[in-house]
Amino acid sequence: MALDADALAALADFGKNLPGGSEGESGGEGESARTDAPESGVVAEENSGSAPDASLENIHPAWENFSGDSEVITCLLEAVAAETDCEQTELLPDTSLRTQLDFDDLSLYAVVARLEGELGEKRSDTQIMECKTLGELARLYQSQ
Repeated sequence: MALDADALAALADFGKNLPGGSEGESGGEGESARTDAPESGVVAEENSGSAPDASLENIHPAWENFSGDSEVITCLLEAVAAETDCEQTELLPDTSLRTQLDFDDLSLYAVVARLEGELGEKRSDTQIMECKTLGELARLYQSQ
């Protein structure tokens, strides 16, 4: 049974609220975590303006010739790198999701949940499962 991106996102959010499952169990630490959240939001906004230039430095040159939105590519590579512990420079458009990255449905949908959360766009399970490479997944989220 495959979980859709919404279900995975809900599971991730649920895990954050479990005792010992998140930072800041006491009120004092929780307050500092709340203080950090807006600060990191500001950083994200600052980075979003310069993200295409700064983020492309960490991307393999093969992506420079890949037609598409650099925001989608950057978001995808960050999500895959976090899921696989691979360096972003190792991830190419023709990297196979199943064989080279050893993705199962859960790891694929963890990446998809992050993509959809950051980009604010959703795709059907059928469309997602048809993607065989990182490039195909990037194209899926670039199309309208």
